[in-house]
Amino acid sequence: MSLGDGHPAVGSDLVVIGTPLTESLSHTMTRGIVSGFRLSSGVTLIQTDAAVNPGNSGAPMTDASTGRVIGVVTSKLVNEQIEGISFGVAINDALRVGGVVAPN
Repeated sequence: MSLGDGHPAVGSDLVVIGTPLTESLSHTMTRGIVSGFRLSSGVTLIQTDAAVNPGNSGAPMTDASTGRVIGVVTSKLVNEQIEGISFGVAINDALRVGGVVAPN
């Protein structure tokens, strides 16, 4: 996988690869779209409808058409009235916050 530059367009397909709930479900892929972008505490969050669950945090969010990593799964909203709203930190902000410089 390579790292994405910039942000994908709203409506773009993305894939999340992770380990929801338990190690027996490792290497699970879910698909969704980029629903929007939100600014929170100085970082850009990618909003998606891809299914994420506990254990997916830290998983890569990739552009479905290129395979480029566009973000890192962080959270989802959960309550009786909400379904399918998940978030990931945009990869450039994840690298910046983590003190890592992306290779050219």
